[in-house]
Amino acid sequence: MSVPVLGGRWRDVPHAAAPSHARAVTLQTRISSEARLRSSAIASTSYTATCGPGHAQRGDALIAAAKVHSSQVFSGVSGTRRRIIMMRHAESEDATENVRDHDRAITEMGRSAAQQVAKQMYDAGWEPDLIMCSDSVRTRETLEAMQAAYPALLEASAVFRGDLYTIAATDGQTRSHLSRLIVEETARMSACTVLCLGHNRGWEECASSFAGQKVKLRPCTAALLQEDAPSWSDAFSAPRSWKLIATLGPDLEAQDEEALSDRLRAKPDTAVVNNNVAAA
Repeated sequence: MSVPVLGGRWRDVPHAAAPSHARAVTLQTRISSEARLRSSAIASTSYTATCGPGHAQRGDALIAAAKVHSSQVFSGVSGTRRRIIMMRHAESEDATENVRDHDRAITEMGRSAAQQVAKQMYDAGWEPDLIMCSDSVRTRETLEAMQAAYPALLEASAVFRGDLYTIAATDGQTRSHLSRLIVEETARMSACTVLCLGHNRGWEECASSFAGQKVKLRPCTAALLQEDAPSWSDAFSAPRSWKLIATLGPDLEAQDEEALSDRLRAKPDTAVVNNNVAAA
């Protein structure tokens, strides 16, 4: 069943469709990431009310790291910076005898968390051009909650795929599968930043493989990855390791703010990762 992304461009790929047999539909031409970043300033908003003052302070340090890279995103060769946001769906209801795993909805807490992370993403200046989303109910609802808090997501081209739901349960297959899909989709449109919404265990394995280090993805956690390359195909070619810029999440573990700030000032390229343990 097709569920549109309100206000945006979307299409569904059947659950059984293999990536090699996927067929494109014409996607509306849109302003590129380069033009948006050159022509508009990134607004700074406070989400203290929704996250609480402690979470807001911890989140600000992580967002500062991502924003440094956002402001420098096109400081090198124009149009070569590629970005992937690997994000796990929000907290969802438990499976029951009457509800398939694929049909599990997100909780109210999960909806609130998705909106918090969307605001963090906005503050960091990471605006997706393309959204690759599992077609499960919980990933769709996570995206809808994020769009309510970050309206620019409504302008991104969204693709919902059943194979992103199934591949996540297959050991070691998600990175190559997702890379192939992104190359196929970006051949039809201009995109520098791709938001990938999906499931563990595949999403965590994929993010860790890209980064060359362990990345923990709890529900509604987003890993911001970046690589400079002439094309998406080049960006995915082995043995490249992507740079882990930051990990955003609604419940970041407490950290020593002064030490963290010192690290960011001394090494702006240092990846900042929360240490939360991934849920099963």
